Order: sequence, then C-alpha cells, then structure tokens
Amino acid sequence: MKVNIKKTISLLICVVSLFTLCSGVFAAETKENIISKKGELIGGEILNQSTVSEYDMFQKLQNKTYEELKAIGYTNENIKYIKNFDMVAEIKKIANNSNSDLKARGYSSEQINILENFDGSEEQIRALSAQLITTIAENGNSSSSSYSYVDFLYHFEWTSMPIFGFDDMLAIAWSDDMNCNGSASTSECQIFYYDTILGY
Repeated sequence: MKVNIKKTISLLICVVSLFTLCSGVFAAETKENIISKKGELIGGEILNQSTVSEYDMFQKLQNKTYEELKAIGYTNENIKYIKNFDMVAEIKKIANNSNSDLKARGYSSEQINILENFDGSEEQIRALSAQLITTIAENGNSSSSSYSYVDFLYHFEWTSMPIFGFDDMLAIAWSDDMNCNGSASTSECQIFYYDTILGY
C-alpha cells in the first residue's frame, strides 16, 4: 500500500509540474473547484491555474522565423496567415460591430469604450486582447495492489473571443511508466464557442 501511495503522489507531482507556467498560481490548498466564466461548476479540485495574454502569444508566434514555424508543424498557408495578420486592422473591423455584438464577443463595457476610441496603441491592444485561463484539477483517485489511478480535468477558457482566430490545441505528455486510459467511457471533451449573434 505504501508503494501505491508513493506512486500516486509522484504522479500528482509530475502532472502539476507539467502544467506550471511562470504566471501560474498554485491552488491545491484552497480546494477550489473549476468554475466557468458563466458561473457553472465544472468540478474537480484545482491543482494549478495560469493565465496568458492572447497578445503575448500572438507576438511570440509572429516573431518566429518561417523555418521555426515550419519545424513546429505549421503549413505554408498557416505561416502566411500568421505573418500577414494585422492586429490593429482586425480590431478596427471589430470596432464597427454594434454594442450588443461586442458584448456577445465577451467584451466588457470598459473594453467597448476603448474600441469606440481605438487609436492602435499597444496599451489598447493589450486591454482588448483575450486572456486564456488554463486550469488542471484532480477529479478523484484510487489505487490497488497493481496500479494507482488518478482522474484529471483540464479546462481552458478565453475571457472573450480572441482577435487572432486560429485553432485551439491541447497536448498532454507523460512518462513511459504512466498509461492513459483513453477509452470512450473515461475520456470526454466539451467545447463551447462564442457566438456573435446569440452570445457565449
């Protein structure tokens, strides 16, 4: 039994370390659950939560060379889109929408005011950029004489509709002595999109 407890603790430490980012907030002791932007309970006991700016991610991506983007799997079409994307021009297009459309995109009243007076400054771009909040939580664990089992919830949510539209991707890595039960009965994914007509 001691061996199983050690395995479970080692597993938890590995996964938490995996998802720790420089801006992460370690929240294991608070025993909070994941709550969506709409206030819905997602579940699990939060182990780690981090927030990153869309604008920071976009700049890092756009500053990479063609060769670097190609090496990490982007197609020629993807690279052309990334390199030619004009954040200022896109925000100006968004600003032409009605207030109700902007609210449906997730913008606050303060951000709508910035859009109405948008001058293209970096400060305003940052204020209008979406934030990506990623959370990992433990949703239960168990052990037997032959294995240790832990169930994780991974949740990511944009604070508003991103300006730079691309594909959201999720990747999880683990060591050789860890197995992922990927059967349909134990794995599921739910995706909710922003709708500029009906709202989030």
